[in-house]
Amino acid sequence: MTEGVDNKYLFYYLKSDAFLSKLKRYYRGANYPAISDSDLLRQQFPLPPLDTQRKIVAILEKAEATQRLRAEADALMQQQSISLFNNMFGDPVSNRMKWEVRKLGELATIKDVDHKMPIGVEEGIYYISTKDFHSLDSIDFSGAKKISEHDFQQLSKKIEPKYGDIIYSRYGTIGEVRLVPKDVKFQISYSLCIIRLEKDVIKLKFLYYLLKNPNFLRYALSKKRSSAIPDLGLNEIKQFNIIVPPLPLQQEFLNSIKKYEILLQSQKLSASQIELMNASLFNRAFNGKLVV
Repeated sequence: MTEGVDNKYLFYYLKSDAFLSKLKRYYRGANYPAISDSDLLRQQFPLPPLDTQRKIVAILEKAEATQRLRAEADALMQQQSISLFNNMFGDPVSNRMKWEVRKLGELATIKDVDHKMPIGVEEGIYYISTKDFHSLDSIDFSGAKKISEHDFQQLSKKIEPKYGDIIYSRYGTIGEVRLVPKDVKFQISYSLCIIRLEKDVIKLKFLYYLLKNPNFLRYALSKKRSSAIPDLGLNEIKQFNIIVPPLPLQQEFLNSIKKYEILLQSQKLSASQIELMNASLFNRAFNGKLVV
C-alpha cells in the first residue's frame, strides 16, 4: 500500500462515475474508445486522511454487500421458477414424461437482421445486444446504442421486434432470453434473433420459461457451430425440439408462476432502489459530501 493511500479506497474511486466521467475527455478512437497510459497515470484523485478513507471504504463495502444479497435473492427466486417447471414437465430435453415434440421452426417464425453494424448516433432508435440485458429477465435501454431512422427502417425489412415476441441470443453469448416489452421502439443486433409464435398449440410464456431452462440451455449450446466465437445459426434454432404439453397444463403452470413473477417484480423495484442508493453513496464519497 502506498503511504497515506488505502488500496480499497483507490479501488472504489477508480470504478466510480466521478473518475470514469473524467476519463471520457481523453478517449481516443470512435469504435473502441481507449485511453493512453500516460493520460491515465496523470489523473489526480481526492485524498482525505487515511482514517477517513477507511471509513468511506467500510460504508461502500456494506452497500455492495446489500446489493449482492439482493442479487442472491433474485437468483433464488429464479431457481423457484425452474423447479416448478421441472416438477410439472420434467427435463424438457430428455422428455421422460413423453410429451408431444415439435420443431421450433414449425411453431414460430425465427429471423434476425442483416449482419452489418449500423453507425451509432446521439439521438435515434435503440439498437440492443446482450450487453443491454439486465438482471435475469429485463432489458436496460438507458445505455443502449442508438441508430438513425433510416438504418432502423433498413434493418426492419427482415423483421421488427413486436410485443409478444421473444428475443434469443445466438452469437457470442448463446441462450439468453428476453420478452419484447410494450411501447419501446428498438431494433436488435444480428447477435440476437426474434422468435414469433405462429401456432396456438404453445403459449408464449411457457416457451419463454422452457428456453430459459438450464437443461435446455445446455442442449442449445451443444448445437453451436464450431468457431472461435460461439455461433448458433437460425437453422439450428429452427431445429430445436420443443415439448408441447396440453394447453390446460401449460396454463396451470403459468397460473402458478404468476406469484413468483409478482414477487420478482417487487424485488426488481427493491434492486433499483439499492442501485440508486449505491450510486448516490459513491458520488457523495468522492465529492466530499459523505458524512463519515
